[in-house]
Amino acid sequence: MKKKIRAIQYGVGPIGASIARLMREKQAIEIIGAIDTDPAKVGRDLGEVVGAQDAPWGVTVSADAREVLEQNADVVTHSTSSSLAKVMDQLLMCLEAESSIVSTCEELSYPFRTHPELAAQLDSAAKESGVALIGTGVNPGFVMDKLVVTLAAVSQRIDHAKALRVVDASKRRLPLQKKIGAGMTVEEFRALVKAGVIKHVGLPESVAMVADSLNLPVEQITETIEPKVATERVQTEYLTVAKNSCTSSCKCTSARKNPRIRFRSRAIRISAW
Repeated sequence: MKKKIRAIQYGVGPIGASIARLMREKQAIEIIGAIDTDPAKVGRDLGEVVGAQDAPWGVTVSADAREVLEQNADVVTHSTSSSLAKVMDQLLMCLEAESSIVSTCEELSYPFRTHPELAAQLDSAAKESGVALIGTGVNPGFVMDKLVVTLAAVSQRIDHAKALRVVDASKRRLPLQKKIGAGMTVEEFRALVKAGVIKHVGLPESVAMVADSLNLPVEQITETIEPKVATERVQTEYLTVAKNSCTSSCKCTSARKNPRIRFRSRAIRISAW
C-alpha cells in the first residue's frame, strides 16, 4: 500500500477505545495521535489505554489537542460528547488543521433543524479548509434514519414511517445504564427527566433526516420520555434494579403537521434476558 490514511483518535472513552482498536486492525489506517483530557490516560500509550493485546502502539495520549492536530492527519475520529454545542471548539480546531472528521456526536448526525447556526458555521469552516465532516454511528446515523430512508427508496409512495429500537442495556456499560435511569424510583426518574438529566440525544435528528429525505412536510418535532418499571428484581454486572424500580426509559418522537411520521422510536431496557 503506497499511502495509509493518517488518523488521530480524539476522545478515548469506551466508544473511542473501541474505535481505536478497530482502526488498528485496518491495514489502510495509521494512528498517529490520540487526544484525551483524563489525567489517568494522558502520557500513556494509546494501545495500553484501550486494552489492546498488541500494546504498546508507540502512540502517546495527549491533552494538548492543538499540538496533536499539528501532525496534519487525514482524518480525526472524534468521540467526546453527544452535545454539538459542547464540541464545537473541538470540531473547529480539527477543521482549522485541515483534517476531515468522523464524529460520534449524536447532534451532528443531522443538525440542520436543531442547530442550524452551528451547522452553517461548521459547513463554512469545512469548505474553507477543503475537508469534510460527518456525524454518524449505529444510532443516530443508520438504524433509525438512514436505513429507513434507504428502504424507502424502493417505494413509489410513502404513507407512514415508523422506527422502533430495543436494546438490552444490561449488557452495556455502566454510564449508559445510569443514563437511562436504571435502578431509580419512578419519582426520581421523572424528576431527572424534568431537569433534563435523563434523555437520549439524537431522536429529533433522526426524525428530521427521514422527513427531509422523504420530502414530507414537518413543522414541529415533539418528544416524550417515560419510565419502564421492573416487574421483578434484575441484577447486572454494575447495579441491582429492585422490583417496581425503573429498568429503563422509553422515548417517543413524533412530527407535528404530518401524522404519517410517528416514531415510537426508542425503547431501552434492562431485563432478565
